[in-house]
Amino acid sequence: MACRLSPLFICSFIWLFYSSQLYGGGLQVTPVTLTFNPQQNSAGIWLSNNGKEPIQAQVRTFLWYQKNSSNELVATRDIIISPPMIKLNPNEQQLVRVIRNNNIMGSEELAYRLSINELPTGQNSSNKLQFVLHYSLPIFVQPLNMPSATVFLEWQLIKYPSKNTLIVHNNGNSHAQLSNIHFIDCKGKHTIINSGLLGYVLPRSTMQWEVTLPEVCSKPNNTIKVLINGEQQTYPI
Repeated sequence: MACRLSPLFICSFIWLFYSSQLYGGGLQVTPVTLTFNPQQNSAGIWLSNNGKEPIQAQVRTFLWYQKNSSNELVATRDIIISPPMIKLNPNEQQLVRVIRNNNIMGSEELAYRLSINELPTGQNSSNKLQFVLHYSLPIFVQPLNMPSATVFLEWQLIKYPSKNTLIVHNNGNSHAQLSNIHFIDCKGKHTIINSGLLGYVLPRSTMQWEVTLPEVCSKPNNTIKVLINGEQQTYPI
């Protein structure tokens, strides 16, 4: 999902969101995440133009999975968008329908990304830069016979001379959103690893992040405090 630039356009990419609304230039998107329960067939997002110039945007969907601790996207027809092309004049808003196009059975949640590409309008003068934004919103779909959503996380901290790597594996059948992560060493010293959204770990997947920490106790009673899907949890590490 690369952004190719002409000399007159700058592309800004926003992958993960932590608020209930998203603002970028004149474009506002709400909500910024969707979850389909097993019986739900459709949902919607609102695109609004709070700027002074018209906005054009393309909306697409991708299947989202994680492999080798990286996020992978594949074009899909599992989720249908209506309408897929948007034009908004200043102070206008548009409801975009997000329609589930499959009724598969399964025990694990499926993850998708809703991609919103703001398109150049061609109205800027030849000597003026135009910022073109690309948003990526998570969509989670629960299959028809999915049991109750569960998140079971395993944490590991690998220490190197110049860096530390935090590894998180999700053995559950639902995604884990990780935010506000604090590390507490064996002496009770608190270190903030991340004060906002760190990322997601999808079902049966593993992700890792490089983190900056002071000297880590060799004793096995270090702990991690973290918000998992908005709820505070504590894990030994």
